[in-house]
Amino acid sequence: MTMNKSIIFIAPALLAASSVMMLSGCSSEELSLGQGDGAITVRAALSSDVKVVSRADADDLRALYGESLQLWLTKPGSGPVRRYEGIDNVPVDPVVLPSGAYVAEAWAGDSVSASFDSKYFKGFEPFDVTAGSTTPVSITLRIANVVVSVDVDESVDNVIREGFTLTAGHSRGELTFEGRDERKGYFMMPSSDTDLTLTFDGQTLDGKDYTQTETIANAAPTTEYVIHIKHNPKSENGIGGAFLDITVDATEIEVNDEFVLTLAPDIRGMGFDIAQPQLTEEGKGIRRSVYISAADELSSLILDSEALTSVIGRRSVDLVNAADDSYEQLLNQSGITVQRVVTDGVLTAMRVSFEEEYVAALPEGVFTYRFAAADGELKSEAALTIEVSNAPVAMNPVNETEVDYTSAVLRATILKDDMSRAGGNGFRYRAVGESAWTFVEGVVADGEMTATVTGLKNATVYEATAIYNTYETDPVTFTTKAYPQLPNASFEDFTDATPMLFYSGDESNMFWDSGNHGSKTMGKNVTEVDKTIKHSGKQSVKLMSQFVGMGSLGKFAAGNIFVGKYLKTDGTDGELGWGREFNFIARPKAIRVYAKYTPGACQSNVVSKAYKNPEGWTAGTMDQGIIYAALMSDDTVDYSDGSQWSCVVKTKSSQLFDSQAANVVAYGQRIFTEATPEEGLMQIDIPLDDVHGNLEPKRIIIVASASRFGDYFLGGQGSTLWLDDFELIY
Repeated sequence: MTMNKSIIFIAPALLAASSVMMLSGCSSEELSLGQGDGAITVRAALSSDVKVVSRADADDLRALYGESLQLWLTKPGSGPVRRYEGIDNVPVDPVVLPSGAYVAEAWAGDSVSASFDSKYFKGFEPFDVTAGSTTPVSITLRIANVVVSVDVDESVDNVIREGFTLTAGHSRGELTFEGRDERKGYFMMPSSDTDLTLTFDGQTLDGKDYTQTETIANAAPTTEYVIHIKHNPKSENGIGGAFLDITVDATEIEVNDEFVLTLAPDIRGMGFDIAQPQLTEEGKGIRRSVYISAADELSSLILDSEALTSVIGRRSVDLVNAADDSYEQLLNQSGITVQRVVTDGVLTAMRVSFEEEYVAALPEGVFTYRFAAADGELKSEAALTIEVSNAPVAMNPVNETEVDYTSAVLRATILKDDMSRAGGNGFRYRAVGESAWTFVEGVVADGEMTATVTGLKNATVYEATAIYNTYETDPVTFTTKAYPQLPNASFEDFTDATPMLFYSGDESNMFWDSGNHGSKTMGKNVTEVDKTIKHSGKQSVKLMSQFVGMGSLGKFAAGNIFVGKYLKTDGTDGELGWGREFNFIARPKAIRVYAKYTPGACQSNVVSKAYKNPEGWTAGTMDQGIIYAALMSDDTVDYSDGSQWSCVVKTKSSQLFDSQAANVVAYGQRIFTEATPEEGLMQIDIPLDDVHGNLEPKRIIIVASASRFGDYFLGGQGSTLWLDDFELIY
């Protein structure tokens, strides 16, 4: 049995959540459940196939895969109700949900067809939410790969020369183990190919080539297959006396114990955002409590502020390890109260409250109280800032949850409401960098002035000030939300195999596809990545047209990429589904992309075999590249496998895309009639002009090809189109 450990990341607030209820006088700060609602606390674990023996191993696992973790909380029949990305973004607070049955699903790592380095993890855990109660939910992400390792017996040296290899693979990828290779191979099996093929290659001692092939049928995920290779001297089937026994031991990868990796202590404001300044008028008290919790034990809590000097005679004190309690008594007397949460004899949390009488005694100014908490070697820091002012109004930071694509809610705290209002109270705002301000009148109620501003530009930084009784505050900034963009628009996520595919995680996340499925029959990728030419990130996508095959058996294949899916190969022709669903918050007016194009010349054998030659090209004619895009309605075509597409392209019957079809909302294209003039990628903007502009866009098609007439198998050898950073312009 393989020994493994589950690496569990525990957010400290989860362990202390129930303890908050033990503190007195905090009813307004407790978790509020509506009628029929319940709550869950979540923890996520990564289960590796490698035995974890130290905290450093756990840290490595977290560093490698924690950032890629995605957690969905799904209600069957309704889809995801919560989504979280990154282990650090798994919620530390209880999650409130309507009562009912749910499923927690999680993924982490890279779903690569075959790799010595990339691992992929999956988790699935049903749970129930019960009204009025809090339920812990723990989801373990187990390694989802088929894992392969090789064990070569010394007896092999008696019959096989050094330099032998074992290749393991399936239709989408393979790995080669060289000699006594100690690495492990990680495979993601295609749904249509569940067998792993093993091929041993070497030479016998007398110099003859030796090959032996075996198959692991129905290779299962979360399983390690150890390939044992041994010489069998009793066999009569060998070549030159050498015959190998290749046997396989399959062991399910299991979690036998847990290595708990706690996060650093959590420091938060109770009922307020500790990262934002807390505003108050001089002489007017407000109460602010800071809650500090540890997953294991709170070993230190240092409170530091220049304002403490007049209270305890020094600016800082360790509230956990002070030599005596005199400092704490002085703090309590001044209005800074300290409470502790002890669980099973261990200090797990503390609450430090700045009571109303303490805050009311502060003079005008800015007072910062720094907290430094430790849980063993793990440390956290945070600061509470209290601003005391005689100004009549203070502009509040704009809450991200109240900022939309074209609107935002502005808020200001009324600090003094004892003057006659001069009128004109409200806010001024403008895009950062612009000179003209726009005024909007505010609504004053319950000590707060608010206004909703509309007509803003998406993805734009604005600044705003509050005006009250002719007093104007300093500006605060906020950024409007960006309209949705295309997934994997920079082509950073791909599978390094033939065919090379472009997606992250697994094929359910595929948005782009290419003709690589067809060219793979000749071991070619007509579309791949290029790390030497790029606009941003690690690489661009490179579309290179080429003749694939030999003589009459081959065909011209255009380097291409498109939004959709390669459905099947019909002989030497492809059937493609074009058009993916897209969440159009607003209608884009153009497509932007960074491109470089170099055409090749048509060759006579390509011209003679083309299905169609619309412009009468001859041998030597220089190729043309193309990019085109269309916004599509929800009118779709059913394919034989049950999938639905805006357009189904069948090159064999010249069933192609019609830019004037009844379901086309808008269309635009760019034809490259010659090489682009710049050495690198150049910005290309393609306007999307109305075709049937009265329709609502629901889907999108984007197609790019290094050969404009590639659908007709016509183009120039070596024509290349590089693309990077597709962007929708609104």
